[in-house]
Amino acid sequence: MQIANIWLKLDATGSNIQLSEVTPAEAAILNADHEANAKGVAVHDVVVTGTVERTGEAEINRLRDKYANAKNKKGEVLATVLYPGKNPVLPQTFKEVGLEWTEAPKPAKAAVPATPPPATPAK
Repeated sequence: MQIANIWLKLDATGSNIQLSEVTPAEAAILNADHEANAKGVAVHDVVVTGTVERTGEAEINRLRDKYANAKNKKGEVLATVLYPGKNPVLPQTFKEVGLEWTEAPKPAKAAVPATPPPATPAK
């Protein structure tokens, strides 16, 4: 699944924090948890930095532990509400959770030294 660096809007006045190595399912949980205070989409400026190999079960367990206090108005844990079951199918890309994203810029390639042309024989 993709991982990204994101900005999370905490309130309507623009308080933001940057988070790194966020998965699409994690971004969906964060957005659901903060969208009311942010007065709209809370997760923004998503820059995909790579991928991570993790089973759905491992990821949902990680998210349920990490965001145990992220609850909806009924007091239900958002990770369980959004992704019910022991081994739910989780989104693999940010597009699947409706977030716009960009690729992280690739590092510049090292300059290759120019090879001088072969010497021309003297006449």
